[in-house]
Order: sequence, then C-alpha cells, then structure tokens
Amino acid sequence: MKRQQLLFLASAFCVLVFFPVPASACGCIPSIEALTGGSPKKLVLAEKRRSTAVFSGKVLSINSSRNAYLAVRFKVERTWKHADSVEITVFTTASDSECGYSFEVGQTYLVYASAPIAGELWTNHCTRTGRIAIDVAEDLRILGRGRAPKWASVKR
Repeated sequence: MKRQQLLFLASAFCVLVFFPVPASACGCIPSIEALTGGSPKKLVLAEKRRSTAVFSGKVLSINSSRNAYLAVRFKVERTWKHADSVEITVFTTASDSECGYSFEVGQTYLVYASAPIAGELWTNHCTRTGRIAIDVAEDLRILGRGRAPKWASVKR
C-alpha cells in the first residue's frame, strides 16, 4: 500500500514539474482525476459529485452584485442535480483574473455550481461549466437527458 502511495505522489510530482500548465492570473487546481488521466466519463461524474447543482439553462440577465461579483439569472431547462427551480441565480466573479466565468445573455449553458457561501450557488472558469452550443457535448452525452425542473421560481 505504501509503495502505491509513494508511486502516486512521485507521478503527481513529475506531472506538475515536467508538464507545467501555462501561467495565468486565474489559478485552477486540477482534480486528481485530471492529474491521473481520468477518462471523460470519470471527469464529468467527479465534477457532478463535487457540485451542489448541475443544470442547463438560458441566461436571462446578468447584474452587478456586491463588490466585483455578478449575479447571473438562468431559466433552467434541464437538471441533473439539485436545480429544481424554474429560475436560478448563480454568482461568479466579474474578473477573468479571478476565474470568473463570462456568461452572455441569451446563451444556453451547462452549469456546474457549488454553494460554499450561505447556500448561494457559485461557478467559475475552473469548473466544467460551458456553453451548450460549443463546449459541453461530451458532458451532455455522459450525463444523459436529465429532467425538467419541478418548482416555481424562488425570487432572491
């Protein structure tokens, strides 16, 4: 067992030292699955497990909120995890240098969000969040159909 742990740590060290990620102001920490070359299915399912909510939805509005944060209001179309309202607000930082995600009104996204602060949902560039039309076809194939949201919107 100790030999396997030592081998894993040595491998992770080599990956970090010999295959550095280009530097940017946004510092995303890769998951263990990504570091060990996990399959797309493992990566998607691990992200789903880590997330508080996973859903697809169309951006209805983007409003500046508290300091440098944006409140992004979505009309939920499909849900895979804990996104049962017809409308949901997700927060992100307004700055790319702070890993904020750049949403556009009218576009539809697959959103992986967590609730680290007082139950508010947050997402960022470091998650698998992406635009439906461009970025997330593999994720949608792996996640399956999902389901429609059940509840009326909760206004915040």
